[in-house]
Amino acid sequence: MPFEKSVLVPLNADETFALITATVPEGLAAFVLGVAGKIITPEIRSSGSFADAVPAGPDADVMDRLIAFTGRNVLAGRTA
Repeated sequence: MPFEKSVLVPLNADETFALITATVPEGLAAFVLGVAGKIITPEIRSSGSFADAVPAGPDADVMDRLIAFTGRNVLAGRTA
């Protein structure tokens, strides 16, 4: 089942944001999570590119686990 996720992305320091919505196949999200686990090292996180991983929750789907692994708060963007 594909996932549809929306992310609010800051564009500049003036608090201008873009809302990006994407549909991602579950298999692709799982593949990217596996790759991310290998390439997002503590050194990469310390560079500021990715924050520390955050909890995704016990019922998180693979896309939410990927978002949380990259240091983004999965629950912050929930509208429903």
